[in-house]
Amino acid sequence: MTERDNLIRTVNFEKPDHIHMTFNINASCWEHYSNDELQDLMEDHPFLFPDFKRQKGPVKVNLSPFLKSDKEFTDPWGCVWKTTMNGIQGTVIKHPLETWDNFSSYKPPDPDRFTHWGPINWKAQFGEIGPSISQHSIKNGEIGHNHTWLKLNDIRGYENSLYDMVDREPNLTKLLGMLEDFNMGLLRNYLKIGVEWMTFSEDLGMQIGPMLSPELFRKYIKPSYQKLTGTAKQEGCIVHVHADGDLRDLMDAMERYAGYYR
Repeated sequence: MTERDNLIRTVNFEKPDHIHMTFNINASCWEHYSNDELQDLMEDHPFLFPDFKRQKGPVKVNLSPFLKSDKEFTDPWGCVWKTTMNGIQGTVIKHPLETWDNFSSYKPPDPDRFTHWGPINWKAQFGEIGPSISQHSIKNGEIGHNHTWLKLNDIRGYENSLYDMVDREPNLTKLLGMLEDFNMGLLRNYLKIGVEWMTFSEDLGMQIGPMLSPELFRKYIKPSYQKLTGTAKQEGCIVHVHADGDLRDLMDAMERYAGYYR
């Protein structure tokens, strides 16, 4: 059985030979722990790190701009981010639509040129697509963590987003439409270059309870989720949904709109 066949059996609950996993040492660890000891750990566990090659001296990690603590980062939506620790995604310190005053001139990024985090060359993506899943045994893509609900919070702010939903703010529907169109553009670009696995990552829960009520989730967020995952499934993709936090109160509202949960 190939790694690809075994992965597909795992996803479909068809008695695989082994359960696949991707194990990652966060970039911030290399600044806070002994590099030699971390490499010893990786060397001692070849099943978790099959492609590991030991380096001499300190390990240099190529950090994305939004993971650097020395300066603020502005994403393609105009959200200004700040982190206090290299390798750790920070938080939005300036929301581009904290008020609706400038909404008439607010423009979403172009999914043919940008992801949620920065520029992308779709032609270059054809060779190696997305994060490492099962040692690259299947072509995969991800439209980006914080794609709908959390991106709304990035743009408007958490409290504003909830008030907009409760108050039935007309501009909210327009902004969610921008997000849906952008996400669908990213998805269709991934489909054009032949992905077979699509990941949709978005945290919905806090330590106790979800970040929004089941009623608000059903009305404002779930429809976009269904369109995105439904389109991917119609094109034959394996759909992988990631959502952190205490989601128990949302499970009935979710109604298993995707094929696979992590």
